[in-house]
Amino acid sequence: MQRFLKWVLALLLVVIIIGGGWFWLQRQPSSDSASPRRPIIQKTVRVVGVGDSLTQGIGYDDDHQGYLPILKQQLRRDYYVKPKTANYGIGGQRSDQIDRRVQTNKKLRRSLRHADVIAVTAGGNDLLQGLEKNILVNSDEQMARKMLPLKNEYQQKLTQLIADVHEVNPRAQVYLFGIYNPVYVYFTNATMISTAVDQWNQVNRRVATEQSKTHFVNVNSTLTHGQYRTADAQAKLKAENQ
Repeated sequence: MQRFLKWVLALLLVVIIIGGGWFWLQRQPSSDSASPRRPIIQKTVRVVGVGDSLTQGIGYDDDHQGYLPILKQQLRRDYYVKPKTANYGIGGQRSDQIDRRVQTNKKLRRSLRHADVIAVTAGGNDLLQGLEKNILVNSDEQMARKMLPLKNEYQQKLTQLIADVHEVNPRAQVYLFGIYNPVYVYFTNATMISTAVDQWNQVNRRVATEQSKTHFVNVNSTLTHGQYRTADAQAKLKAENQ
């Protein structure tokens, strides 16, 4: 989870530094020392996270907080901004369940409407439930056939989710995070899981590419492999899991 937090923090810091270098200009001394100092007005930046457990914060030291409080502290400390954040993550929800909240939850819709940046995590539970339905499948080819209609259905649901987010707030930048394999270090040789994760990430990337003001953030390799980042380390892990 700490690696995920670092990814989100780095991304949102880049996103928020917009408007022709606004923050950089605010932090530079005036070239004319004789000019009177103008009061610097804090810019309010609204960040809304909506999605599943990665947004909610399950797995962090303090559950139900997630990355947003730490992001808020970092923005306040490193940039002269007034950050406002809202966390609408619910662990275990599929993309269609998240979308239902986007469509019907008045408080969530109000927060989305005023957001500058919207971060979405979705897809992990869609994939998990698909894999659970096919737990007895024992070949990559058969798994691919079984998962294909589920993947297509997921793409339709995710497309609708992102479209509904944009309908609530057409001006916000939306960042759609990919998914990762949380059991890689325990089941390194379970190629069917890794393949399914890759295919689901292709869906997230495609949906983000096809919709305006939507950006895909690939966290799969960083979060899946963890400390086993080199080819040698991964090969050793596979040998140990034989």
